[in-house]
Amino acid sequence: MNRQMRTIRVAGVALVVIGLATTVGLRWRSAHSPAQLSPALATMAPLCVKAAQIFCEKLEQCGGLAAAQSQACIERHARDCEADLGWRLRKGVRLLDEEAQEECIEGLHDANCGAVMSVLGDDDQDIFELTDRCELDELRPNSRLDDACALPSDCKEGSCPYSELGCHTCRAFASIGATCTLGGDACDPTRAYCNLGDAGGHCAGLKTNGAACERGEECAGGICRNADAGGRQCSATADAIDCRESRDCATTSYCRHGADGSRCSPRVKTGEKCSPDARENSCLDAEARCVGSRCVVRPFSEPQGAPCHDLSDCRSGLYCRNSDGAEGNGLCAPQLRAGEACRPVDYGACILSTRCVGGSCLALGAEGASCAGPYQCLAELECIPNSADAGFSGGATCERPQETGRACGPFRSCRTGFCRMSGAVGVCVAKSRAGALCETREECASDRCQSAGDGGPARCQGPCD
Repeated sequence: MNRQMRTIRVAGVALVVIGLATTVGLRWRSAHSPAQLSPALATMAPLCVKAAQIFCEKLEQCGGLAAAQSQACIERHARDCEADLGWRLRKGVRLLDEEAQEECIEGLHDANCGAVMSVLGDDDQDIFELTDRCELDELRPNSRLDDACALPSDCKEGSCPYSELGCHTCRAFASIGATCTLGGDACDPTRAYCNLGDAGGHCAGLKTNGAACERGEECAGGICRNADAGGRQCSATADAIDCRESRDCATTSYCRHGADGSRCSPRVKTGEKCSPDARENSCLDAEARCVGSRCVVRPFSEPQGAPCHDLSDCRSGLYCRNSDGAEGNGLCAPQLRAGEACRPVDYGACILSTRCVGGSCLALGAEGASCAGPYQCLAELECIPNSADAGFSGGATCERPQETGRACGPFRSCRTGFCRMSGAVGVCVAKSRAGALCETREECASDRCQSAGDGGPARCQGPCD
């Protein structure tokens, strides 16, 4: 699994509007009350903290985390959420009503161990992906011109120059004929598109039906389809015509290939009946797939023996055996326990307290336990060689990441700061504030290390709130 989530499913909730500063009105089922959380969490967006707490408690319940590392887990995932979304959550860049938020929190509470494992298998580890009940559709943009933003979808007016240096505010659309850039000055999509040429981009008026085109955004009708005479041309509608590929159709349709030819058909909403198509995803939601004749997002619904694509198709306690990444050619099978034979390519084959190592499920080590290589310890622990020179062949132990001021290096990471190396020796140091010189974003408290583009050194940027 490698779902790159460039559109965030829960992003920028306006806590000041819906009152998330307290837990009043929400059903808090955690074993840890907010008062017991560390001071480090006090300044973070409450939704980030709450979601991290739910995720880490589920990880512990499912056997992948020891209770002693629970607080470290909560702080890490809340910190990741805060660095990417926290200022939007607190500043009110997006709005989410209380009912939708309650649904999201309940969805997180109701997630099973399969969902936890699915999140751990993603590169981004988005904790809101525990459930499909935290939907981006429920969020509303709230930033007007000159208000803070992170993405164009944050702006009620104009667009967000997200690729430019520094903190961003919503900016008015460029007029027709004016300069435009990708991720910078944007054209009004209802009137123009950014025509990128050798001399740079400029806003050009939308093309009429029949005009030559390359992308649908160039066309007044929003569709750029293959023309019978060759090339591509703008069209007003594509839902009743032959197609060659889905980009010939409206964005809410796909090219359905059948025995009687290929035609544009409406995409199916999540929860509604669908027919699997080997070439195209027929579901409207990009995260959904046609499973069991319905469009679903991470359903965890298919029983033992049912066809599957990956772990998220199968019920809790099952995994998708022999899927090999191909659509629907695996079968849901019971997850394996320590000592049972497994295949590393079958993600989720072993229960969360184990990992597939050398062809069998190996129990993950607790703090102080022996280990033989990376990823053989429970969450928030790492396998550290007893001798840096000998490496793992000289024996290793499951240990916590280092605190600020302690030694770090290739085998040993830092819990909150970053590892500043000096030759072969490193030390964990606190992340830098705005204005400090930096080489990577990991060095900055804001997670933003940028150069001014004038040949000068890169410096940590300040927070955007």
